[in-house]
Amino acid sequence: SYPLRIIIRDICTQHSYAVYPTEQVLDCGVVVDGWRAEIDARRSVVEKLAKEFGAVLVKFQGMFDGAVAAGTTPDYWAKDGVHPTPAGHALMAREWAKAVGESRSAKL
Repeated sequence: SYPLRIIIRDICTQHSYAVYPTEQVLDCGVVVDGWRAEIDARRSVVEKLAKEFGAVLVKFQGMFDGAVAAGTTPDYWAKDGVHPTPAGHALMAREWAKAVGESRSAKL
């Protein structure tokens, strides 16, 4: 995570705020056993670095998990379990805007 730490540090010091999305996988398509654990480990590193440098964190995995729990199928959001469909991209855009909006409101 050292190179990622440098990248996040540099962006956060050069800009008034930075936004970092977390990776996500959905249980469908090409996703196989073990992927979720690997992505969870990567997400943990990004979350720690975002907190360390005060970056806005967009938590896509929880958003998709909530959407599936609400009654949609995983492949509605990402046919292959990784790359979002148009509906998945729209959901991500709303989550991005929400996270940035909440962050900017908190700084005012």
